[in-house]
Amino acid sequence: MAITIADKIKATCIKATIYSHNLYQIFTYVKNKEYALRNTSYAVSGMLLYAKTTTEEPIKQTYQMCGNHISVGTLDLNCHHSEIATQLNEIVYEHLGFRRS
Repeated sequence: MAITIADKIKATCIKATIYSHNLYQIFTYVKNKEYALRNTSYAVSGMLLYAKTTTEEPIKQTYQMCGNHISVGTLDLNCHHSEIATQLNEIVYEHLGFRRS
């Protein structure tokens, strides 16, 4: 089976991208909040959430940047609002470690 140029372009276009400027922007917010809370026992983390498009694979990454937890993910908005709520609840659970009762 031959791979065409169109196949290569399609494969390139469906790759999910995390933009470094977005990642460093959330990192800057996290570090500023960490500094503001320096006299407390709070641990500061951040999350970058992209809207999922129909052509890309979902993003689900976690980074440790200078001692802070930074998560990057996608949210599928092309579904019923109850499914969006379920996705958001799962993100909160994964990021913060607790479920809504």
